[in-house]
Amino acid sequence: MNPGVDEALAGEALSATRPYVFARSSGFVSIEPAGIVLYLFSTVLSSALMPAAPDPSLPAKDWPIPPMDKEPGDKPSAFTWAMGRLILQRMADRETMKAITADPRMPAYCTVFTWVKRVPEFGEAYRQVRDALAAVKREEAEGQRAAAVRAKAATAIAAGKRPRDWVSGRASTYSPEVAADLCLAIEDGASLSEVVRRPGMPSFKAVYTWLRRRPDFAAMYVEACRRRELGYTFQVHMIADRAIDMGFLADLPSLDREIRAVRGRAGRVRPRLYRWVGAKPTPLGRRTI
Repeated sequence: MNPGVDEALAGEALSATRPYVFARSSGFVSIEPAGIVLYLFSTVLSSALMPAAPDPSLPAKDWPIPPMDKEPGDKPSAFTWAMGRLILQRMADRETMKAITADPRMPAYCTVFTWVKRVPEFGEAYRQVRDALAAVKREEAEGQRAAAVRAKAATAIAAGKRPRDWVSGRASTYSPEVAADLCLAIEDGASLSEVVRRPGMPSFKAVYTWLRRRPDFAAMYVEACRRRELGYTFQVHMIADRAIDMGFLADLPSLDREIRAVRGRAGRVRPRLYRWVGAKPTPLGRRTI
């Protein structure tokens, strides 16, 4: 942000723009003007950087695409907040990154992820949108399961039968001790695929059944994933501190490779659905069902 720019002005200007909506077709969850993307932009955009408001009646994929300098040569980053805002809103509209970057006027797939790493504010906004989308998807899945149960109960009542409120088949394999061991292994840096291959650990299917049916285990799992992420962040800081301590003797290319390896590992093991909401608040708006 430019020095002296009043952040409140940016937030006030954004409050008049189009609301950001997840799952526009289903109307399941809407993000009001005070919601996730707007909240983030109010902290990272100045009024001078504020792009013109698009037509609120259009989906983000039909918004005008800001011009982008794609000429070769040594130059500063081609990132602009007009392009960044468009990418974030199209993500919020549940477009995949490959679909977003398919248009030749948009940045390349790899360019977007370079911006995520090299433009801190855009990277933070990108992660918060992903976190909010994951939370919305979990709510949708839970809502769909609850609606299916209600529909079956209504059908049974209409037929003069007792609604089925029990589950047949084998008893749950859930064990608090096994669940605690699994979460501890996750917290120590292991991926779920690595944990389930260990002797005495449940299968993938069992773990995801526990996540769906046991909110207490889901909370434990999400917290374990968050702590694992903090552990990787601490590793990066330790590598950076080692470079500072070594001074001119530091092998910077080698240390950079170490940092890239840690960050790559963190990205690969980060869950897509059962993930925590970031440190900053991410309001999810109101439920409309």
